[in-house]
Amino acid sequence: MHYGGHKLDPFQADACKAIDDGHSVIVAAPTGAGKTVIAEYATEVCRKRDRRIVYTAPIKALSNQKYRDFRALYGEDVGIVTGDVVINSTAPIVVMTTEILRNTIFEDITQLRDIEYVVFDEIHYINDIERGTVWEESIIFAPQNIKLICLSATMPNLRQFSDWIASVREVPIQVIEEHERPVPLERMVYMPGRGIGTVDDLERTANNLQERLKDIEDDGGRRRRRRFRPDDYDPTELIEHLADEDRLPALYFCFSRRGCEERARLFRQYGSLLSPNNSADILNDYDELCRTFDITDDARAMEFRELVEGGIAYHHAGMLPTLKEVVERLFTLGKIQLLCTTETFAVGINMPARTVVFEGLEKYDGVSVRHLKAREYQQMSGRAGRRGIDEQGYVYATVDPEFARMPEIRHVLTGEPEAIESQFNLSYSSILNLLDEYGEMMFEVCRKSFSNHQSTYRVRELESKRAAAEQAGQTLPSPKCIHGYDAMEALTQHQNMSLVIEERIGELRPARSRVKRKYSGRRKKRDRIRRLAQLDRQEGDIKTQIREARCHGCSNLNECQMRYAALNKTASSVTTLTEEIERVKHYHEAQIRARMGLMERLGYIEGLRVQPRGRVAQQIYGYELAVTELMLAGYFERLDPDSINVLAVSMVFEAKRDGWFARVDDTRLTRMLKSAEGQLERARALEVECGVDTLSQPIEGKLAAATLAWSRGCEFDELQNYTSTTEGDIVRVFRAAADLLRQMRRSLSDHPTLPELLLDAIKLLNRDVVDAEQQLRKVLPGAEPRNPEEASPGESGVSDEDADTPGPSTSLPSADAAAS
Repeated sequence: MHYGGHKLDPFQADACKAIDDGHSVIVAAPTGAGKTVIAEYATEVCRKRDRRIVYTAPIKALSNQKYRDFRALYGEDVGIVTGDVVINSTAPIVVMTTEILRNTIFEDITQLRDIEYVVFDEIHYINDIERGTVWEESIIFAPQNIKLICLSATMPNLRQFSDWIASVREVPIQVIEEHERPVPLERMVYMPGRGIGTVDDLERTANNLQERLKDIEDDGGRRRRRRFRPDDYDPTELIEHLADEDRLPALYFCFSRRGCEERARLFRQYGSLLSPNNSADILNDYDELCRTFDITDDARAMEFRELVEGGIAYHHAGMLPTLKEVVERLFTLGKIQLLCTTETFAVGINMPARTVVFEGLEKYDGVSVRHLKAREYQQMSGRAGRRGIDEQGYVYATVDPEFARMPEIRHVLTGEPEAIESQFNLSYSSILNLLDEYGEMMFEVCRKSFSNHQSTYRVRELESKRAAAEQAGQTLPSPKCIHGYDAMEALTQHQNMSLVIEERIGELRPARSRVKRKYSGRRKKRDRIRRLAQLDRQEGDIKTQIREARCHGCSNLNECQMRYAALNKTASSVTTLTEEIERVKHYHEAQIRARMGLMERLGYIEGLRVQPRGRVAQQIYGYELAVTELMLAGYFERLDPDSINVLAVSMVFEAKRDGWFARVDDTRLTRMLKSAEGQLERARALEVECGVDTLSQPIEGKLAAATLAWSRGCEFDELQNYTSTTEGDIVRVFRAAADLLRQMRRSLSDHPTLPELLLDAIKLLNRDVVDAEQQLRKVLPGAEPRNPEEASPGESGVSDEDADTPGPSTSLPSADAAAS
């Protein structure tokens, strides 16, 4: 089968045939195998049938890239909807984040009536702890006439996942799996100072070093024990190797933003990776792109120019979004030869290279430093080898043999990727929407989740273990009492008595010491003797009970106790497994009921009916409690637009552990934030009381001074005077806060004053580099500027590293009505 002038691979042809037959498809294939062709084929099919198609992506960066790609093919027939951007939302081909699709389903499902296919790109994101629920909700609640195209990286439990989709969708689904890459990869290990080899070479070297270090220890020497750090070696040796072997361009994965920047500067000091002509060429392109995005005078952009001149750059979420896009465009054009980047670059963004380098195989995951998962390694290494350009891709993992923990490293480099697990966890707003739609049937609907499907497998596994434990218990020999007593009864009595006696004797010993102290000196000697005699009688009574016990002195006691302990252990195992089975069966329902209990306490619901206060929370995604409690307490009505922006940013901002922040020079604002936090602290206390497992986020006012300055019109470069927070993080937080204000504005569209007040705040916050749609429109010929009042379904707090969290756009009662 041919498409687009090329012969399709067998798995691509199978998927396209399934689409022709009107089936849903799920395709699992290695990164770079060519899954996107399937989505493009479905787009052509929908165009011929005069039907619409929705293409969803997990992050905004990928959504924007797909929008540009489709627009280059289909022009004005393409639209995009994210929390930041709304362009041509009723187009035949619409690109959106998965959160926007989920929100549209809850908001107004009639908007999807002429959709034939929904493409879920990177659907293995269902495994993501913060984002996974959105995929499950979209798959479960999308109209049944819509067919699905699910594109995934390699998935070990593909059959389990596809069985679940088949169980909740009416349209037949065809499962297609591909294991071969079109461009084979050569995987190597770079051992600093020791050259390049295979995993087996690494293990041999590591074992030899361990033996030598052990000999040093045996001779009385001290062995140095610490974790390998990238600063321990000179990485330019590897880059020189890549240049000499013609293995550029390369993606150089670091696991910190600072590391990306430091490595790029170090490599630039080493020299240029471009010829003089190519250096001049890339500078022309760079300068032109900087002019397009109005960042020519930006200090970071000017510093970046020297890196780019050598064909080197870095890329991470802390960068100014416009500068990141400049880097992405130069890399796509093949101008950048070495890009130092964090792992987020590997998430969906289609920018492969000839070579991928891992600076290390450990990363900090927000809790601790750990080795990469095999799935993470495969996702990143899959960016090596460009289809149609390279015959071979190359992957280098930097590992120092002296610090290598080989079992973990071998699993990362050669192990099977970990199975996908459901992260289903309904938010307050989702529960409110489901209550509205399904009422008492909501729990039955929630049992359709992938989590519940997996729980069925888990319960079967636990039940099998419990049956084995029960069987083992039945085969164990029971104690046999030679004196004719009921052995189990006698042993239980003996065991309990032993514990009691041990406890009572333990209490008597300190009592003796107290008596000796209490009756010394001025007390009469006979009082002391009398009390000690009482204690002696008590101890004597206890010893008599021991002698009279049925099992005391029995020659078979030890054997009986061993059998008794084995039976007890088996019984305890059965009990533990039974408790775990019940927990797994009812975990999600228990959490939903915990949230419902909280919402009943707060007046959001009464029984299974959503109340006016709940109507407000129903319209907010991600910060439901914070927004609803503060809004209905009248906080926003008492504030001016600048203060509203400070409060909104404080609700979405999560400060890093390091960094500095200027204090806001406004006691009124400080008191307001403290009062707001007190209001929300009471709600979080109720969450704890009701047994909610994930608490709402507290107010974080550290960015207040920077927010106030920005809202009052300062230049973006001036924000460095207020905080060390990176440019990219500031933009992300401001965009998230602006979107939260849009959600609030839509939820109170009937309020007499708040919508206009919130719109004024949004205009002050969402300007210049913060305005994502303005950034996207700059590269679209003839695009009209967006009406600031135009509504998208809404998201909260999204960047290359953060989840989209949408909020609906339907009208709700005013704050006064909601509070009544």
